[in-house]
Amino acid sequence: MRLPNFSTAQFLNAQILDAGSSLIKSSMEDKNTSFYTPGLINSQDLIFTYNNNLIVDLNASIPFRILDANGILSTALGVTNGTTSAIYSLDFTSFVPSSGSITVYITATTYPLYLQPYQVIGPPIGHPDYNPNFVPYTAYVEVDDSLNIVLSTTAPNNSTIFELGRVVLTAGEINITSVNTSYQVNCNLYISAIEVQPVRNAIQIGQISGSNSALVAGVIPSGITNNLIQFLVNGSNVFYVDIDGNITSAGNLNLSGTATIGGLLTSDGLNSNANIVVNAPGAQVALKDTTPGQATPNKFFESYQGNFVVANSANNTEILSLTDTGNLTIPGTATVAPATASGQAVNLGQVSNGNFPIVENVSAPTTSNVVLTTSAFTAPSKGFLFIVSTNWSSENLISNQNLSTSLSGFVYISNPSGGGPGNQAAGYLPMIPGQTTTITTSVSSSSASGTLTSSVFAFFIPTP
Repeated sequence: MRLPNFSTAQFLNAQILDAGSSLIKSSMEDKNTSFYTPGLINSQDLIFTYNNNLIVDLNASIPFRILDANGILSTALGVTNGTTSAIYSLDFTSFVPSSGSITVYITATTYPLYLQPYQVIGPPIGHPDYNPNFVPYTAYVEVDDSLNIVLSTTAPNNSTIFELGRVVLTAGEINITSVNTSYQVNCNLYISAIEVQPVRNAIQIGQISGSNSALVAGVIPSGITNNLIQFLVNGSNVFYVDIDGNITSAGNLNLSGTATIGGLLTSDGLNSNANIVVNAPGAQVALKDTTPGQATPNKFFESYQGNFVVANSANNTEILSLTDTGNLTIPGTATVAPATASGQAVNLGQVSNGNFPIVENVSAPTTSNVVLTTSAFTAPSKGFLFIVSTNWSSENLISNQNLSTSLSGFVYISNPSGGGPGNQAAGYLPMIPGQTTTITTSVSSSSASGTLTSSVFAFFIPTP
């Protein structure tokens, strides 16, 4: 992760602080492209309203977002500087063909939206930089990654331009009653390679550790021999499973115990390039750890509905699922060792301060202020504590929010006072070694209904 490096006694102006903020944002976008594929997030929350004519209103409010191929995470806030709106009016009138039919796409692209305007009047009389010819102008406190949602007859690439839906218009069309959303591309976790290490009959997922790996299992990229699940020792293929479930070993396959198979077992000789074939509905292989005292001794491997599945000891819950196209689902957690070289996966400890808690989703059912105070954080060195507070009202506009620290010196980067169902406040706190602070955020909405939610995220950046 790239971070700004401010020097002791350095004069910090707007240009330097903007450059530092841009560096952090760019670094976070780089991380996004490493872990996720471009696409829509929570697309099921898009709401289309039909008006008995050729105009369709689209509500793209949070939690809907888009992650593009550049790692930019955008929220639908409109395209008018100084104000926000998640409602987009889409007029199909000009697209109706004179004959035949045409497909019109509802597309979305990232759009820089400038918020919180203020007037820049220049240095006052008597200041060394005073200029009598200075012309006041409007500047903005905040720049958000919004979405520009428009209609187009060109199919989007779903990389930087995304399809939210499509409509087929025919000659004489006067009314739109539905939008086809089946072609949406959703954002997914990106896994280019998987390492699986057996540890006492368990499965541990970790980063690739180099040519001395004792045992590595990975999904071979598309275009190489049937998308095999392959096991490697020191980089050489010793064992693999193809998409039909056939097992091939480059060496000897030794079974010291009993192999129980409910279907057909085919073998060329278990000690010479043996193949084990299980032909049965939901073909399943069971493993049991007979070590005394094991609470969950069983694990079940099967081909189920086209996926490779690992089930729990009771054989009633999937704990790992791998699709035919290489998408991996793990309902629990994945343990990833800290990265030590470029291109390796990073773990959470490398991108957040482990001594500071992340507090999320504290809710209240009425307009009584949601007040959230974190536990104390002690600065390990000189640096800046960057803080972001996100507040959301499920039904009403937010009328008031506040973000503060118990240690003086907190500087707002942005603090919208209201105007939308969701708002964010952000700022930073200069700290020196040993200083301690808590963070408090509060929010209320305009009427007594719905649910208020408030969350705080903070991270510490050390400086010389």
